[in-house]
Amino acid sequence: MEEECLPDKIRKTYIPSFDEIREAIFKIYKERVTLPKRVKKRTIKYLIKADKINDFVSSKLSSRFKAIREGEINGFYSEVIKLAGLGELTSYIKELNDGIWLTRILWRKYRSKIKNSLSDRDARILLREYVGRVLSVFRRRKSRLDALREAMQILSRTPCIKDDVYTVVIAGMPQAGKSTFVNRISTAKSKVSPFPFTTKDIVLGHAEVNGIRMQVIDTPGILDRPFDELNPIERKAYMAIKYLAHHVLFLIDPSENSYYSIESQLRLLSNIVSSFNEEDITIIINKVDAVSNERLKVVKELISKAHSKIPVYEVSALYGIGIDKVLMYLASKFEQGFKPYHY
Repeated sequence: MEEECLPDKIRKTYIPSFDEIREAIFKIYKERVTLPKRVKKRTIKYLIKADKINDFVSSKLSSRFKAIREGEINGFYSEVIKLAGLGELTSYIKELNDGIWLTRILWRKYRSKIKNSLSDRDARILLREYVGRVLSVFRRRKSRLDALREAMQILSRTPCIKDDVYTVVIAGMPQAGKSTFVNRISTAKSKVSPFPFTTKDIVLGHAEVNGIRMQVIDTPGILDRPFDELNPIERKAYMAIKYLAHHVLFLIDPSENSYYSIESQLRLLSNIVSSFNEEDITIIINKVDAVSNERLKVVKELISKAHSKIPVYEVSALYGIGIDKVLMYLASKFEQGFKPYHY
């Protein structure tokens, strides 16, 4: 059976808030326990309530925290969380699991006390004290619970990317036609707009060429500037390239009236090449239907001077020109072999 990816698993794992935990525990605390008449020691009802509270914490809550195993939230997913300013998610899960361990110690301690109590009043006071201390454990970890809940909401909206499927990341500056290209070659439905930065998150699609299944990722546009000056939207694109890409298609807009000059686009490409394997990058000159042969020749010469070893393909994503050649090329790259990435 195919293992679930992290976002799919998270979508099935609900983490309650502190208020919800408190409400569930109070419900157990307040519910009526009816004992058979033959039971002489009536304080046993407080033992039953303590056991039910421990079962709720140790089984139901613990299983939810352990549903996300340590080591799963790293690489790309870890960077997504850090980008949202939420820190290390696995440390939150560890703190919450430590809290559950503390409640087990409290349960054993108070269970013994309640069992040996001499009166109904004493047992009731001990149970109330036990409930208060259990709630205190989670109250002290409320900020971690809130952060974990927020992080899991973010991850649940992240595309389900398989680490053993050949992944092609589409990169480039805003308005290079990335979304149109991705929509043309895959099942993705990226929003296309005449305005820059329309794509604000990564978008996943799938393509199949000669029986080879590929993941195709549309990324937000990146500007030609140092990494520490990039905004969170641009950094998502870099993260996709760094952690997810087996191959990068870098799209260039050759138009003389393009939003960004050829020189800027090539500088951005150089930045990407410096942090990625050059042999796993291909340049796609898009919008060839909208430029003259003379202009195309100039652009190709500039590309050759800057990156002579990188293959170049000419396409029109809008009209489907040259797309089949690119797909066949990607299939050939797959057949040369690739290593599944590991988060």
